[in-house]
Formats: sequence, structure tokens, C-alpha cells
Amino acid sequence: MYSKNPLNEKLINFIESSGYIYGNQKTDIVIREIILNVLERIGKSYSKALIYQICNLYGLSQNELLSNYELFEKSITRVLGKTGFPIILRIKKELLKYLVLNKLEISIKDILDPSFNVPEIINKLVESNNYELISEILNKRNHIIFLLCSNDKHIEKIIRNLVQISKGTKDIRRVVIRLHDHFDEKRYFESESDIDTFYLDGISSSNKSFKINNIDFIDFEQFHKSNIQVFCFIDTQILNLFNNYENLKKIENKLEKLYNLNENIQICCIYDISNTYPIEYEIKLLRDFINHHNVVIIDEPFLIYQKFDIRKEDVLK
Repeated sequence: MYSKNPLNEKLINFIESSGYIYGNQKTDIVIREIILNVLERIGKSYSKALIYQICNLYGLSQNELLSNYELFEKSITRVLGKTGFPIILRIKKELLKYLVLNKLEISIKDILDPSFNVPEIINKLVESNNYELISEILNKRNHIIFLLCSNDKHIEKIIRNLVQISKGTKDIRRVVIRLHDHFDEKRYFESESDIDTFYLDGISSSNKSFKINNIDFIDFEQFHKSNIQVFCFIDTQILNLFNNYENLKKIENKLEKLYNLNENIQICCIYDISNTYPIEYEIKLLRDFINHHNVVIIDEPFLIYQKFDIRKEDVLK
């Protein structure tokens, strides 16, 4: 379910036009099947005629219509009026049933709450399926960018899972690079032993004006053959200053080189864009950094995109 936040809409449009593919196809398939099953119980001929009428109304294919639940519900109400309410109620019951049978995260309180509507249930389904997909991603070699818009509950959970999974890896090294004035590592890492190297003195701040002092303070070459996880926390406000933009670009280039040289690496770049104004200028600045990564995760709405690279080992199945 897409957010109405103007910055997020621009980001999503950019990501989808830059060779990234929405990763959570499973949710769309489940929703389509449930809607079709509910309609076909009324009658297959009736179902086909109704879908045909709505698709003609909006100039959409059946898959496009059934993958956009909000538009489908609005269309049902417009075409059928109050007689469409039982269809919506049945879809809600089937979605709740699916969540319960598949042991996905949902509370008894939610199930019994009459105001808990279909879009909210779908958001639960999207989140559960996203975490399932992320679990697969975290077990592979990846260069991930996380665009933090408002709430870091997802990134906190993802980082903790990354650290936990890696604890079974021999001689694992974890590197944290802090380019963020308000980053608190205790929120993401349970203990100091979870971090082997912590770079934080490469940035200075004064009255929210950031300056990256020296990008050469990080010796990337020492990690070429290590089992390594890199976490880079970045406040995008620093991109507004040209020198910072150029230096951050050099850091991302170094990370990309490290990624290409090391078969045992996971890089997670967290870009805090919560204080970035939704103007085209900042989107263009982010464009360079997003394209370095093969996985893009947005926190609001919680979406995952994957980019298929030329190198076969980088393709996420």
C-alpha cells in the first residue's frame, strides 16, 4: 500500500524506473487468488462479467486490477453500491483466515476488531511476506540500501537478524561506519562485542551542519578477504554540501569495489532521509547512491526491490 508522502512517491517512481523489480510478488498473488475465489463462489459467469466491466471502466488488465486492492474495492462500491459490501466482507474473512492458517503475525484483538479493514490486513500480509523475503536475502551476499523515512523499527529488526545469523560464521568481522550525528549503536547492536571496528571520527557536526573530514580514515583493503558485514549509517542532510556529496560518493565507490572483490560480504547502507525535503534536487543526489546497491528497502511503505546484475551469483532467486 503506497504512502501519500510526496518524497516516498518520487523515490518509488525512481526506483521502479531504474531497473529494480518489486520483490514481494507473493502478496499480490495471494490477494488475486482470494478475490477471484470469493467472486467465483457467487458464480463464474457473474465474476467474469464484473471483472470485465471494471477493467473496461479503468482501462486495466485483470492482473492490474486485482493487484490494487484499494482500486478494486472502490470499483466494487461504484459499480454495485451497497450490494458490494458482502463481497468486501468475505474478502476480509478469507484474508484473516489466510493469515491465521499460515501462522503470520496477527493478534486476536485485530481479528475481533470490526474496524480492522482489508487494507490494514493486506499491510500485515505485506510486512510478514517482506520479512520472509528478507530472511532469504540476509543469508546471501548482498549490497543493501535501506531508505529510512520515519520509523526505524524495520531496520532495527533487520540488523539484529543479520548479526544473529552471522554469529555462526567463523571469523566474522563487523564494521560500523557512522556518518550520522544522532546514531545510537545500542539500538541496533546488543553488545559492544557485536562490533569489531567502529568508525565515527570521520565526521563532524555543528548546528546540524555536517562535514566529512577524511574518507581515507577507513582502510578498506584490510577487508578484502574477510568474512565481513559492513553497516554504514548516513544522514542525507550531508548531501546538500558539495564536498560531502563527493566524499560520500567515494565511500560508496570503495564499498562497491570491496563488494566486487569479496565473495563473503554483506553491506547494509542505511540512509536516513527523514529530514530530507521532497524536492527533485535531493532525489537526484540519492540516485547515484541507490544505483550502487542490488537490494533497496523502503520503510514507509515497507517495500523491497531487487536489481538483477550481470554477475550470476548476485542474482537473487
